Amino acid sequence: MHRIEADVDVDVEVLHRRDREIAEHLSLSGLEPRDQTLAWLGALEPHQFTRSVQLFRQVETAIGVTLVALGLILGAVAAKFALRYDGSQPINVVEFIAGLVLVQLALLILTGLVALPSRWRQSIPGFEALQSLCSLLSPGRLRGLVARWLPQSMRDAYQAGAGLLRQHRGRFASVDKWIVLRWSQWFAVAFNVGALSALLALVVFTDLAFGWSTTLEVSNASVSTLIYWLTLPWAAWVPSAVPDGALIDATRYFRGDTMSTQGLAERGAWWKFCFAALFFYGLLPRMLTSMFAQLALVRSLENGFELTPGMQAVRARFAQPLVQTQADQPEAMPMARPGSSDPEPDRAHMTGDGAAAATLLSWAGADEASPRVAGVVAGRFAADVASALPVGGGRTLSEDLQTIEQVKHGSDSTPVVLLTKAWEPPLLELFDFVDSLREAVGDARELVVAPVVLEAEPAGDRQIAQWRKKLLELGDGRTRLQPLRVNDDG
Repeated sequence: MHRIEADVDVDVEVLHRRDREIAEHLSLSGLEPRDQTLAWLGALEPHQFTRSVQLFRQVETAIGVTLVALGLILGAVAAKFALRYDGSQPINVVEFIAGLVLVQLALLILTGLVALPSRWRQSIPGFEALQSLCSLLSPGRLRGLVARWLPQSMRDAYQAGAGLLRQHRGRFASVDKWIVLRWSQWFAVAFNVGALSALLALVVFTDLAFGWSTTLEVSNASVSTLIYWLTLPWAAWVPSAVPDGALIDATRYFRGDTMSTQGLAERGAWWKFCFAALFFYGLLPRMLTSMFAQLALVRSLENGFELTPGMQAVRARFAQPLVQTQADQPEAMPMARPGSSDPEPDRAHMTGDGAAAATLLSWAGADEASPRVAGVVAGRFAADVASALPVGGGRTLSEDLQTIEQVKHGSDSTPVVLLTKAWEPPLLELFDFVDSLREAVGDARELVVAPVVLEAEPAGDRQIAQWRKKLLELGDGRTRLQPLRVNDDG
């Protein structure tokens, strides 16, 4: 974003030449938007970009290693607790399955709720609160705590990335969600690996005796049926991990029963069932959700790069060929527009974004702020101020809604530019209009808020900073700020 904002006041032709040469030199035309953006940034700011990428990877590695280590330790501790055995009472298989398998399945369901699209929040009552609660319980939230213990340079890089996600939450909300879910799944995978490793270690180096017990009045036949359904995922592959009816009958116990030394080997056979249940209902689903979260994160990043305000313009400059012409005789100055001190702009000129000519809206007469607005708008957006549709000011809400209906049928490749006066405060009324406009034109179309800055105004930079802050609060990734600086001296 800071790179795009730095180009706001650069001449259109200079930007076009620079970005077209970068595209040709790096062969960007066949790359995905994310790769194009990264290559473009690398070409413009090689040292800073390389350093940022290195720090980002170091932060990713540090957080990942910490969460995985924590998951391994907690998984081993949980398995050790569930398999505690002092020889007086057998290990209750029911407790093991409830604590290490059923709880994980419940957490997996909660993970699925967090992963559901955000648009469901409005359609399902109470879903937003439930999704937020589930997200807060995610182990991926520990990344912030881990980041506090990182070296200062890595901590600064993490804070900068987190700040970017907060500022542009409309565009990167899904990115942040999938980052959290990705770390959560890594933690869960490590937890199950730790639990399985502890189970194997206890089986190999100690003697374990299992049984099953419950206060519920259930028959052995009912338990056999339940075991049959539980073991369906692995029954054909690992039949030895499927307890038969004889084992189920022989290993039922009640609290207070003295355990005979006879049949201890038979009681130990339950460990295969416990291992398989933890693998198929714990580790395997988390491995799959981990891969899904990684793919979803990559896709969200792709969308984030593709929808970054201003990058559509940059990519358009990549594709727009450089055309240079030189006349044999000096060209005559074009005729001035009636009532204007500026010459009529060249309508064949590419837009400041290197894209199609923009659809202009003028809020409260911003197009009349200076006679030189026409020339600046023509240079930036290849649009005629005379065609600007009036909105806001003294117009009624119904009139503005009619204008929105007129604009929404345009092409997605045509940006909508809202001219406004930079020296007037960004009122809620204007941003309500922007919200309605966004809803009408859809997410694929770019909106540009273009405050007109008169160079004679000494507070121009402060005015733009105020508009930028307000626009960030919208959280709309397809709406960007494009100040128009007008030299009104002559």
